[in-house]
Amino acid sequence: MIGREQWLTATSDGTLFATCHLLANDVNNPDDYTHSYLHRSTDGGKTWERLRIGPEGFPPQAHTALSRNVVELADGTLVLGVSVTDSDLAYMWKSDDGGVSWDRSEPPVQIGSYRGQPYDNFDGFFSEDFTFCTESGKLLHFIRCGPPSPMYPMEDGRVTPSGNDGIDRMLCTESTDNGRTWSELRDLGDYGMHYPRVVQLQDGRLLMTFTQRALYYPIGLQAVLSYDGGETWDFNSDRIIIEGKTPWGMPSGGGFGNTLQLDDGTLISCYTYAGADAGEYAIGQNMQLEVVRWALPPR
Repeated sequence: MIGREQWLTATSDGTLFATCHLLANDVNNPDDYTHSYLHRSTDGGKTWERLRIGPEGFPPQAHTALSRNVVELADGTLVLGVSVTDSDLAYMWKSDDGGVSWDRSEPPVQIGSYRGQPYDNFDGFFSEDFTFCTESGKLLHFIRCGPPSPMYPMEDGRVTPSGNDGIDRMLCTESTDNGRTWSELRDLGDYGMHYPRVVQLQDGRLLMTFTQRALYYPIGLQAVLSYDGGETWDFNSDRIIIEGKTPWGMPSGGGFGNTLQLDDGTLISCYTYAGADAGEYAIGQNMQLEVVRWALPPR
């Protein structure tokens, strides 16, 4: 498998998918620009087949970006978000054969506005994002947004943060037509929140696991619940700190955490954190990896 930031999806029949991107300076890159790949495995990850995203069907030297995850709809159809970085060009590909082939004939998706203005974000609409299908069939889509996007300032009277990408935040939108059109974008959470992943719990609630970076301590892997199918999330008074081991003062301790629920109701989360001697920025220096098994407090 080539590329970086592989995100894994397992569909109901056991097929594995991993989305990634290949940097322009990667030794495996035959071109001089970044582009994306989709990996697929039907034998539990022993072997993988690889699909390059582009260049056919995209502008010349387009930096293609994939949604972090492949989404399985109730009828078994798979959908995959594909977009071009630093643009509003985005598509929803579909597969009726478990990802063997993808229908790319649909026109670009219609992205909702933000405060009356068109989508304007360096990250493509399907880039550094996560999409979740609810029991009702609605798609919830969570987007990463940071400077210099005009959508980044929350305009709530506070000074807008500046600095490295640890200050980025989330926006959310939804679709009721399998991703063809998306509602108006709205704010979600606060500055410094990244990498959301959502799972439906056995009791029907939704659990979002995300990474808190910079600005508000402790930083690390945290979670929040939704009691209404993802319409609202109470980040102020219903936040769960899964881990906060990175020393205070560092802007980042890692990320990309995920949570799964086991048959007995307990939860499994994975995360990284920075050691005390990790350096100012922490990423890639003395990083520690752990997995924790935990349980929610009683309802």
